[in-house]
Amino acid sequence: MPGLIGLGGLVGAHLDPPGVGADRRDLLLLAPVAVLELDARRVAAGRGEVLTGARVLEVRREGGGLHVATARGDFRCRLLVNCAGLQADRVARLCGAVPDVSIVPFRGEYYELAPERRALVRALIYPVPDPRFPFLGVHLTRTVDGRVEAGPNAVLALHREGYSWRDVSLRDLAERSGVSAPMLSQVERGETSPTLQTATRIAHGLELRLSQLLRLDEGGAVTVVRRGERRTGPAVASGHAYEVLTPPLPGQRAELSRHTLAPGAVTGGAGDPPMHEPGSRETALVESGAVTLVCDDARHELSAGDCVTFDADLPHHFENPGDTEAVLLAVVSAGLRRS
Repeated sequence: MPGLIGLGGLVGAHLDPPGVGADRRDLLLLAPVAVLELDARRVAAGRGEVLTGARVLEVRREGGGLHVATARGDFRCRLLVNCAGLQADRVARLCGAVPDVSIVPFRGEYYELAPERRALVRALIYPVPDPRFPFLGVHLTRTVDGRVEAGPNAVLALHREGYSWRDVSLRDLAERSGVSAPMLSQVERGETSPTLQTATRIAHGLELRLSQLLRLDEGGAVTVVRRGERRTGPAVASGHAYEVLTPPLPGQRAELSRHTLAPGAVTGGAGDPPMHEPGSRETALVESGAVTLVCDDARHELSAGDCVTFDADLPHHFENPGDTEAVLLAVVSAGLRRS
């Protein structure tokens, strides 16, 4: 369609004559950025464009069509198609609809079979799907590097687009707990102390007991993670392997990991941890060898004993340019996403 536009939020085709004060389109398609980028060439071939970073702020009916205000400007259209994925219910409400369902995010967690038990599973083992339940069920999967994963379970997520237990969205938590995002932000920054009622709501939103949130029922002040109990990361096939040294305690907002890079290896490959959420900060200490930190296109050479701190939500990775193995320790402290 001529004039088709993908906004990472919306899509459209030009009207004649052009509107005043807003870009006019026949059609706006609201879809996640990744989906739009897949069809970017086809959109361009149809004399259209893909516009990213266009978060939808407001939708109102106007003159037989729709006026859509976004972070990248205003658009008018005759027809809007809501393909917003995990945000589809929110967009529907912006359009004036009253959906009787809401998107509730779940994520899966996996166990890994001990190395001495991997031989028990020689192929993929999947259960027969039960149509009464929305999930496939627990299955055993051999990975390309020989590991065997068992799972997943279904864990209620605290961020619609978060795939780690550390991913928390103020907006999503506000919806789940009934506590406003500004109040949550003040509590997080220590600017106010919540009432007992507010703390109870926050605990409910976090899927914690109030005693867990207030750390009243901890069995002790010390938690030890033995060497054999470390959670392991991806395979050595990529040249980068890592272990998580901290326990997954409720409410914990920092994680310590140990990374081993073979000569020539680079972090950020398949199986490596995803980009950290906005507000995260990372501190890395080079234990042995030499590495190069590439952060926001700037290169920083680091030797054994050097320590670096940077904003972890910027594009970054570590490289091992030497001919010997390099080891580094990394601490990531997470901040609540402001969206």
